[in-house]
Amino acid sequence: MSNRSMQIQETLYCGIDVSAKSLTVAIQRMGLPVEQRSFANNQNGHRALIGWLRKAKSPVRVSLEATGIYSLDLAFALDAAKGIEVAVLNPKVANRFAQTIRRSKTDAADAEVLAEYTHRMPFTAWIAPQCQFNAIALDCSAH
Repeated sequence: MSNRSMQIQETLYCGIDVSAKSLTVAIQRMGLPVEQRSFANNQNGHRALIGWLRKAKSPVRVSLEATGIYSLDLAFALDAAKGIEVAVLNPKVANRFAQTIRRSKTDAADAEVLAEYTHRMPFTAWIAPQCQFNAIALDCSAH
């Protein structure tokens, strides 16, 4: 086997701070400074984010806080993307972790803390909710 075929792909660790209109994203790679970018929190922004994450040609682990309607569509989009694992965290868990490693609170700092959480803590992948047909009809056709 060649050295190339024996190389292990490095995992990218990504944290996303989600707001109603924007996504602040931080990526950690071994030995490199944290990279940050912002994307719109809409379908086009989600596609652009996924494209940016895939450019690394490495497995990607993403953590974001559960922010209800603001994070759900993003979580579905990331979950459906090949090569990307997503964890949707309880905001209290993320906040407690953040308190141990930082002093400032900005969107960029929050994204960086979430990337660090993804790297350091045991990763539990999000399981997308399944559509269930009952008295209250759910429209899951888009997901």
